Amino acid sequence: MAIPRPEISPAELETLVLDVVTSEGRPVTVTEIHRSMPRALRPAAKAVSGVVAALADAKRLFRIGRRYSARPDRTLHERIVGLAAEEALTAPQLAKKLRAPAGRVRDAIRELVEGGELHAYPKQQRVVRYGAHPPGAADLLRPELARLLAAAAKLGIAETEARRALRELLGDADPIVAAIRELESDGALVYLPHLRTALASSFRDKPSFDRAVLGLLARGAVQLQSHPTPSLLGAAERDAMIEDGRGGYFSAIGLR
Repeated sequence: MAIPRPEISPAELETLVLDVVTSEGRPVTVTEIHRSMPRALRPAAKAVSGVVAALADAKRLFRIGRRYSARPDRTLHERIVGLAAEEALTAPQLAKKLRAPAGRVRDAIRELVEGGELHAYPKQQRVVRYGAHPPGAADLLRPELARLLAAAAKLGIAETEARRALRELLGDADPIVAAIRELESDGALVYLPHLRTALASSFRDKPSFDRAVLGLLARGAVQLQSHPTPSLLGAAERDAMIEDGRGGYFSAIGLR
């Protein structure tokens, strides 16, 4: 004789499903939910399937593939925020880097923006980028700079030369100071012969370069380091450095 199915109201069945999923503490399938129900209260599998689907549509349960969880899967969200913390990216760029379906990425981005964990930047060149922090002026200008440098490259201007030209146009920095920052952005000393080579187009001869460096030293803008053993230097090496006025030669330069 068949055992009659228990009488349970829709609200009670919803509560039972939620209790089972919560107690599991992991994503579970509809079959696992059904099997985990107390035998005395277990309804037909079809009824459980319908309730689970309705709870997922109402965002009271969360789909993770073919499984369901009492908590949303935040893995994709966390990865998006991690990438956006490094650089602002568009939704297609994020989807490509994550190798995730574009629709899922767009949904996650919307939820993150609504929750304040992600920030939509103003539209530029018909696209919107997303960053983990509100955009500053540098964030908004960075894509424009990239396009400007690309245009310079088409004109045969190398990136280093283009950046130096921009600083000169803006009156932002002495060419020597700008070159030091480019060569050693972390503040380390720069070998003077290397700096002289980098600025060959700005200083056509040694005296003009030497005067400019010593002028910066007099103003306290730079520091110069003398070679520890000048007697071991060859003629070409000495010529590439700057005399320090004490019988030695300055071999390296750094910003103060």
